Amino acid sequence: MLEDKIKWNTRYKSNKMPKNPSDILVKFQHLLSGGIALDIACGNGRNINFLADRGFVCDGVDISDEALKSIVNPNINTYCLDLDIYDLKENIKQLYDVVINFYFLDRKILRIIPDLLKDDGFVFIETFIDDEEYKGNIEAKKILEQGELQEVFQGFDIILNEEKWIIRDRGERAKIISFIAQNKL
Repeated sequence: MLEDKIKWNTRYKSNKMPKNPSDILVKFQHLLSGGIALDIACGNGRNINFLADRGFVCDGVDISDEALKSIVNPNINTYCLDLDIYDLKENIKQLYDVVINFYFLDRKILRIIPDLLKDDGFVFIETFIDDEEYKGNIEAKKILEQGELQEVFQGFDIILNEEKWIIRDRGERAKIISFIAQNKL
């Protein structure tokens, strides 16, 4: 959607988006031994650069051409695509050793991630999760339901499944889930 592209280009132009890699990538980097990686909604490349610096050849997909401009690593291929209309499963011609998806939730894409992974491949996900005690102002379609990741990645070895509270950049509280699983199907 054009509105999404404008919104995200504006946010990346403001230079307020995080630049450091996700804590779970850093903490679990011992699982990352190289290969081919996909970053869904890669933004400014904070996580995909971390993977590329560790020997991965990477594909990064995002709607914001402004964000993608900041990714200049020769081991990274970027694609400016609207994931609301682009069919990843239909267009991806290879399997990945690692798929990462941080703070972007599209259930159609979430459900195809297992099909994008090689045997023994890893998925790293971090995003908002529902909490009965606190209803924030995030759209319901952008919040995981309890148990949703376990259902999608049934049969995978779950390495991390941790929920915690964060304070977002606008000062509001939100609950997130950090999730890592390995394909053992």
